[in-house]
Amino acid sequence: MKKLLMPLLAAACLNLTGCSTISDWFADDEELEIKKLEPIQAQFSPTEVWEQSMGNGVSHYFSRLKPAVAYGMVFAANRQGKVAAFEQASGKKVWDKDFAIYSEEGFFSGLSRLWSSGVSAKLAGGMSVAYDTLYFGSENG
Repeated sequence: MKKLLMPLLAAACLNLTGCSTISDWFADDEELEIKKLEPIQAQFSPTEVWEQSMGNGVSHYFSRLKPAVAYGMVFAANRQGKVAAFEQASGKKVWDKDFAIYSEEGFFSGLSRLWSSGVSAKLAGGMSVAYDTLYFGSENG
């Protein structure tokens, strides 16, 4: 039984290594040269034209929020609910809208917006622009 087990064990080990160990044995010299790539030389250096902040990020939540560009504008949003449009060339803010939910109860509810960011609108992604309309999705549907 032990004599039969050793050849089977050796065959199994060879089988597990696969063809990766002998892949270069059958390759032509020309084929090996094609696999080698030259280092890429940078032909230009990107420069930052403008920068805008839309908040503090998405924390530990998964998000597919990324800016949408159309009609000479850049549209951006944050998870909390702030959506804004900026001129593509200059970064100047054209408009913004806050979709966060604020409590409208009580006499001082309007003042509470000064120090409260409201309940998050949970914007999560899907920003796209078509036919002069901006679309985006939230975790609330």
